[in-house]
Order: sequence, then C-alpha cells, then structure tokens
Amino acid sequence: MQDANVDRERKINLELRTLVDQICDRFEHACRADEHPRLESYLEGCPEPAEILLFRELLLSELESRQRNTDWPVADDYRARFPKYASVVNEIFAEKFDEDERFATRCLQLVEMVQTNLDGKSPLANRQKVDLKMAFATAYRTRDAGRASLPAEYRLWLLLVGCAIGGFQSAPSAAKADTVELSSQLENILNDLLEHFSNKRCDIVLAVLRGFSVNDTAQQNRVSNRTVRWTCRTAEDLLQAVNDG
Repeated sequence: MQDANVDRERKINLELRTLVDQICDRFEHACRADEHPRLESYLEGCPEPAEILLFRELLLSELESRQRNTDWPVADDYRARFPKYASVVNEIFAEKFDEDERFATRCLQLVEMVQTNLDGKSPLANRQKVDLKMAFATAYRTRDAGRASLPAEYRLWLLLVGCAIGGFQSAPSAAKADTVELSSQLENILNDLLEHFSNKRCDIVLAVLRGFSVNDTAQQNRVSNRTVRWTCRTAEDLLQAVNDG
C-alpha cells in the first residue's frame, strides 16, 4: 500500500513538473519573440502544489530575458506585484542581484536625503523610486550611467550621484563609503551646478529633480517645454564634464 502511495505521489510530481516545463517553454518563446509576456497570465490556473515552483521558474526566465536586453530589474517591483511570493523574490534576487540591489538602494537613499534637505520631504512617487532604483542598478552592473533613454529627472540624478562617487567605474568601492559623507558631496555638487544658472533656470532644475515632468515643470515656471529640455541638457552636459574629468 505504501509503495502504491509513493508511486502515485511520484506520478503527480512528474505531471506537475511536466506542466511547469510546458508553461515555461511557452513563456520563454514569448520572451524571445519580444511579446513582453506578463508573469501573471502564465500563473493563472496553475494547480496549487506547483504554484511556487512555476513562479520561481518564470521569474528566473524573465530576469534572464531582461538581462539579455539590458533591462535591469529591481526586487521592489516584483515584491509589489507578487506579495504572495515575496520570499521567492528575495531569494532569487539575493542569488542574482544582491550586490547591485544594495548599491541601488543606497543611491536612492542618497537621493531622498538630498531631496529632504531641499524642501523637507522626498517628493518622488513610489513608481519613480522603483524606476530610479532600477536605473542605479543598471548603472552599477554596466559601470555606465546609460542615460540616453531615461527621463530627464533620472538622467540628472544618475549624473549627480556619478559625480559624488567618482563615476560608476568606482561604484563597488563607493558602495562602502559613508552615506552621510556621500550625501554631503552630492549636495555640494548640486549647489555648484546651480551656480551656473539664473534663478529661473535653478527653479527648473530643482523641479525636475523633484520628479516633475517636463510639461509640469514648464507650466509651474511659465516657460516653454523647449526651455526646460534645454536647461536639463545643459545641466547634463555640465555634470558629464565633471564625470569625464
């Protein structure tokens, strides 16, 4: 009787693993075809005994796909989407991205410290924090700010932090530096940057750094979108010159 139960359990396990493999194969095929499949869709209808295994395999596949496309994820995004599997997310990111995650978290803390000193609060929305953290993690892995495809506020923060840590080539050693000291350096660099602009242009730079869009910044300061973009590009060029120097 016991042998029959063991055989039945093995058969169930085999069937579940076969199902997981089939689902993962479809998911990986969709990733390779650039269909941007959503994990949630592939988890639907999965038998409960196989849920965790399926989620783990799907997440690993997605992370590998995103890495191939230099689209670097952060754990916060997945923990928010899949609170039920937070422990699995933590485990996988600890294995694959632990060092990058810690550095990105620290950079975001620096940004929030400086923002708080600017106006007494950190005005970035949660979605912006996740995206900015992802940008820092990418810069750490690639040792480059990679700023071309990012919104203006992320590009500015990447370059500001890059100046404070001596460039992302120095990121591993910078990760061990004192946080308060780095935030002080970051504030000094920001103040030096603002000295190159008139009061109106300073307001534009600060609004963008607080997470406002180009359009919202233009409306707040009663200038054109072109003026905001030009001001941001000038600030980026000045910061890039510091990083290159």
